Amino acid sequence: MSSIEKLLQELVVAKGDAAYSDIERLLVYHGYEQTRTVGSHFHFNKQDSAPVTLPSHNGKVKICYVRLIIKVIAKEKHEEN
Repeated sequence: MSSIEKLLQELVVAKGDAAYSDIERLLVYHGYEQTRTVGSHFHFNKQDSAPVTLPSHNGKVKICYVRLIIKVIAKEKHEEN
């Protein structure tokens, strides 16, 4: 199991906020590119995918946004197969 897969598994069972750096690493691994930052909102894009906007405060991302990103990644994996 790769470190990204371990990170994803940790985030699936997480009960609190996640580190922005972990979420960014996960998105970049799955082909997203950070395109811009407006204040505390980070925008990621990937060709043929919906854009992702992450609000991050004090280096943390709220769990509700983490859950949305996990769903987006799961959906993309499902569509690839």
